[in-house]
Amino acid sequence: PGEAPKLKGVFSGAVTATLDTTGDIDDSHFAQALPAGTITQLATPLAAISNVSQPLPSGGGRVQETETAMLARIATRISHRQRAISWGNMRSMLMDNYPQLFDVRFPDAEKLNHIPALVTQTLLAIPDSRYCDNDDALRPVLSSARLNAMAAWLGQYTSLWADPQVVNPVYIDVTVNYKVLFVDGISPDYGYGQLNSWLQQRYMPWGEDRQQAVTPGKQIDYYQLLAVIQQSPLVQRVLSLTLKRPESGAKAQQQTISAGENEVLILIPVADSQ
Repeated sequence: PGEAPKLKGVFSGAVTATLDTTGDIDDSHFAQALPAGTITQLATPLAAISNVSQPLPSGGGRVQETETAMLARIATRISHRQRAISWGNMRSMLMDNYPQLFDVRFPDAEKLNHIPALVTQTLLAIPDSRYCDNDDALRPVLSSARLNAMAAWLGQYTSLWADPQVVNPVYIDVTVNYKVLFVDGISPDYGYGQLNSWLQQRYMPWGEDRQQAVTPGKQIDYYQLLAVIQQSPLVQRVLSLTLKRPESGAKAQQQTISAGENEVLILIPVADSQ
């Protein structure tokens, strides 16, 4: 995305509608956005309005807060008192104020205890896939304008010597070249298509399940991946398998690929059908 979120459309005479009778509505209603075109009329007709349309899906809906969640939120608020004087304070305040965030992560203890202290406080924003600012389900990000707004809001409550920054995860494409021998009756085109889809679901489940989020700092273990492919009922034997991270001069190797604490590995299966 660019400096600002993508423009969805311009509509004249438009207003926002907010659901306010939530007491009798099941929590599952909020799991998915209300599709565009669902609202077609007013609850109480008005003579001055001849037509009603809903051009965009809904957004921002959340289930009613439970008493347990309320008590936890109050305890957190009492703990930081709306002052971002620690890394945990900054994370809690961002999570409470921005529903676009699934999680916020900060550096590990080794970096935090390093002397001299960090000049810039970099927080990693894990976007909620339902509210990200791009259309790539595998690589959800928030726009730089939104991230800058988060950092500016947080800066109001930090020390004068603090400089909080909010950043997106870094997505690393890991190319997986593999060749397998399928069981009798399975054509290579069909078999590789099914395997590629299965591997992406296994290693990047957030691509199809919008309620899950990306997981930075993970690794793709060579032998585990080999076992996963071999476990497919379509596969008789794995003939070859190599992993490659897109670094300058890097060659495909039979080894585990690890991500940094701010990196998310994206598995790119490339089948060798020759």
